[in-house]
Amino acid sequence: MHSSKSNQILITFFFFLFFLIWQESCSSVPTSEKPFPEFHIKGSNPYWIGKQVGQYGRDMIREFVSEYKPLKDKLIPWYNENKDLYNKFLVANTDYFPNYVSELVGLSEATDIPFYQIFLLTMESEISLIIRGETNGHDHGIADNNSLGFVGSKACSDVHVNSDEFIGFGHNEDGDLLVKNTSFIIYVDQTFKNTGGEETTLKYFAYVYPSYIWGLAFGCNNHRMCYSGNAIFPKKVQVGALKLFLYRSMLDITSIDNAIEVLQSAKPASGLSINLGDLDQKETVNIEVSTEGINVKKIQPNEHYFHFNMFRRVDVAQYDDTSSIERLKRADEMTPPTTMKQIAQILGDHTNADYPIYRNGNPPDTDIETLTTVLMDLNNEKCSMYSGNPYTDFDNPWKVIDLNTIFDESPKNE
Repeated sequence: MHSSKSNQILITFFFFLFFLIWQESCSSVPTSEKPFPEFHIKGSNPYWIGKQVGQYGRDMIREFVSEYKPLKDKLIPWYNENKDLYNKFLVANTDYFPNYVSELVGLSEATDIPFYQIFLLTMESEISLIIRGETNGHDHGIADNNSLGFVGSKACSDVHVNSDEFIGFGHNEDGDLLVKNTSFIIYVDQTFKNTGGEETTLKYFAYVYPSYIWGLAFGCNNHRMCYSGNAIFPKKVQVGALKLFLYRSMLDITSIDNAIEVLQSAKPASGLSINLGDLDQKETVNIEVSTEGINVKKIQPNEHYFHFNMFRRVDVAQYDDTSSIERLKRADEMTPPTTMKQIAQILGDHTNADYPIYRNGNPPDTDIETLTTVLMDLNNEKCSMYSGNPYTDFDNPWKVIDLNTIFDESPKNE
């Protein structure tokens, strides 16, 4: 009898121990309450920042790389046939962005993923455009942006509003479902010496695609600058500053003017669209970047503005995107937004079953889903994130970040 009771206690103990271990092993898996893991990082050396990102996100990054078919089927074969061109891009971007390349070196070492593969993913957008130019026969400019299967071929939607009720912008981050299940958010506290030798601190948060340089999607920094990005598909590609590094640079900017200086000083390899919000000046802009230069659109009082995945103001050859054309058409049909909820209504719209603004991965808009939505409220200095439809879930964001205090907090990991 005594032995039976002892065995029962022992079994209960081991069951409880197993439950704790299982719970800990699953702690980084997204849930409906916390769909994306969050990691807090502190350091000074870019290499060490990158290494920490790799250490914290190692399992998700390795899972993504192991399952991401375009890396093995397209990027690595392209690399094997174009090593000279790859090296030209690497040399040019090491010259432009030595700190960002150091971050990738740290990321590579922490995850045991060869650096050349990490860098191939960083230049994925440019490679996809190069391959398209070599293999796509659509001389009239129409191309299926999903046919190549690249994450870099995916896309996003942005809505700016400057009204009496609301100043800010909303952003749908669209991509492959594989990204949603392996992405995460980082909070970085980085201390370093500026060009004048003075110690300064940069703090930021960003949504991170696994294995990619952070900055691809959206984020904010302690200079009170917030941003998001839209993919664009220009036909011209040249050796120059990679799109993802230019996005990454937006985490470091101190003002809209500083962002313009950074973008004007670089020689872009292709093209991109950047949405910026200045919390102090209470203004937003959209910047289109091409190999021919940049175009800045400031959102004026009593104005709204949409940006999807085509150049709207820069006259350069590009691949038209059916989804962008249809999303813009549908957005223009809706009530002109003046509030944050109306932005959410537009970003959550799926009236066009073939090409909805809130994307679901169904054909013909195949394999593209809205991964998350972020609403940047410059008036109230809040960043609201949604893992579901932002309109139907408007009152229940999964996370609200107070942009006035978030950077005053000490980094911690729970």
